[in-house]
Amino acid sequence: MTARVSNNEDYLDTRDIIERIEELESRTEDDEADELAMLKALTEKVRSVSEDTPEDGCQLIRDSYFEEYAEEFAADIGAINENAQWPLNYIDWAAAADQLQMDYSEVDFDGVTYWVR
Repeated sequence: MTARVSNNEDYLDTRDIIERIEELESRTEDDEADELAMLKALTEKVRSVSEDTPEDGCQLIRDSYFEEYAEEFAADIGAINENAQWPLNYIDWAAAADQLQMDYSEVDFDGVTYWVR
């Protein structure tokens, strides 16, 4: 049994969402119909804005986490030395995140904004 997909997570992977959809479709629980419809709608939103298909795996980043994500992403691609104090203490990460979001599209997941590339 896969875990329920929640809009409380900082990251979501569309492969987990699809796995949950498949699990829900294989059962006939009426109380899960809303969850199934919501996850299918989210998958279609991602499909309409992302370069990658949900089946290939897309990362969704929660809006409230995006600034921290931008900092992690900068470190991952080698744009910054995460061990350095200067100039990291002076970088405006909110502005950097805003700039990075220009390459992402926003999708709504049950009232919560997520960003997907």
